[in-house]
Amino acid sequence: MTHSQPSQLVLSRYRKSLLAIPYFLVLMTAYPSTAQFTPTGNLGAPIGPGAVAGAVVVLGAIAGGGIYLAVHHSHTSLNGCVNEGNHGLRVTTNSGMSYELLNASAEVRTGERLSFRGHRIKTASGPAFQVDHISGHHGACSLM
Repeated sequence: MTHSQPSQLVLSRYRKSLLAIPYFLVLMTAYPSTAQFTPTGNLGAPIGPGAVAGAVVVLGAIAGGGIYLAVHHSHTSLNGCVNEGNHGLRVTTNSGMSYELLNASAEVRTGERLSFRGHRIKTASGPAFQVDHISGHHGACSLM
């Protein structure tokens, strides 16, 4: 197992548990209990269990979507060819940008086209990419 796989596994379990919360709330409200209180609206009409369940579903979807965006917004994807640089491995994207790879696992080799997930950062030596994990192998780099 590489260094980055355990953190990916933990994050994956974390995401699944966060996305399971709205489903659990829907299941809790899907069947009304026998002693259920039904408050009345402004016009005196009772608010039924379907309206309450619908509100819970909408709120759960909004919360789940917000959590999903928050988790995914903090990570960046980077795709490019790996080559040897002055300070170690670098990745060069199709647009010509070059990033020093930080925390790259042993499976990263020069001459490969890979997709990474992680964070772009600035270092004293220039732009760098903090690798969380490899998200795809795309074969050997083509010569330009």
